[in-house]
Amino acid sequence: MSTTVMAGPAGPIENRFPTWLSELVEHWMRTCETFWQWEREHTVLREPDEATLAQYREELKWLLRAGRQLQTLVKDPEFRNPTLATELDGCLVHLGYSWTSANHWMSDEELEKFFKTHFPDEHAFIDSILHPK
Repeated sequence: MSTTVMAGPAGPIENRFPTWLSELVEHWMRTCETFWQWEREHTVLREPDEATLAQYREELKWLLRAGRQLQTLVKDPEFRNPTLATELDGCLVHLGYSWTSANHWMSDEELEKFFKTHFPDEHAFIDSILHPK
C-alpha cells in the first residue's frame, strides 16, 4: 500500500495546515468579538428575558466548545504561532467570565447583601443601583 501526501497548488497539506488553522482561529476570535458586543447590548445594558438568556447560553456553549478544540490544535508543539495560542487562551478566559455571568445570576437580595457588605458607607450609590429612577 502506498502512502501519498495530499498536495495542491500550495504544496503538501503539512505546509498549508498552519496557515489554514491560523485563519480559522482568527475567524473564531472575530466571532467572539461579535458575540461580546451582542452580550453587552442584550444582557448587560438591559434586563434579558428568558428567551434571550437561553440564546445567550446556547451560543456561549458552542463558542466554548469550538475554542477548546482549536486550543488543542494550536497547543501542538509543531504549530509555531505562540502569539495566536496566547490570544486564543485569552478569549477562552473571557468566555469563561461570560459563562459565569450567564449561569450565576444574583437575586436582588443577594445583590443588596453584596453591596452592603462591600460598600457599607455608600448608601446613595447602592440605592441608585438597586432602585434606579
